[in-house]
Amino acid sequence: MGDLLHGDCNGVTNIPLEIANEVADVADEFIAAEQQVIEYATQTGDKKIAELVERRRAMGNAIAVLRNRVSRQA
Repeated sequence: MGDLLHGDCNGVTNIPLEIANEVADVADEFIAAEQQVIEYATQTGDKKIAELVERRRAMGNAIAVLRNRVSRQA
């Protein structure tokens, strides 16, 4: 068997079957990481590039932690 494919409005990615359960386990945490950027981008009022950069950095750091938790690569 091959990988699972996941597609949404952000694109398509493959999920190796051997980590599919772990990916499902961290899905809520992944969504929470994305929300840091989404909430800022969708709120009314002026936006600051520095704040967006900081939120994207925080999101990237959170996603990197999740990736390390589910990755089988050394």
